[in-house]
Amino acid sequence: MTVTAMNRKSRRRAAARKGTAAKPMGYTVHLVESPAGQAQLAKRGLTTRDLGKAIARFQKAEKVRVGTLIGVNEDGFFGSTDEGWTPDKPGAFDEPLLNIPWVQILELLGRVPENTTGEFLESGGNIQ
Repeated sequence: MTVTAMNRKSRRRAAARKGTAAKPMGYTVHLVESPAGQAQLAKRGLTTRDLGKAIARFQKAEKVRVGTLIGVNEDGFFGSTDEGWTPDKPGAFDEPLLNIPWVQILELLGRVPENTTGEFLESGGNIQ
């Protein structure tokens, strides 16, 4: 048996080949107003206002309040039910963060057919 040292990039490639790709350590989420956050929105034809509408509709549909808007990345929007959430706050990760995948945001805005999110999640929810 041969053991090969692997850096982060080669581990991700190997995981992707096996179909077990995991999120890398240091998962990045961009502030919505940042250039990177705006780029994520633009990539999907969305504006900050569109995202706000989708979050409002999500809160109403799911009967949950988004207390802190954390940001966006290639997977969608992230938030917390806690008001004033920060990653360095004690217990910040004791409760799961809210995630709204892009497909669900588009569905909430009426830009994809109803139940697209359900079909997406049933198929494994992998857009990569």
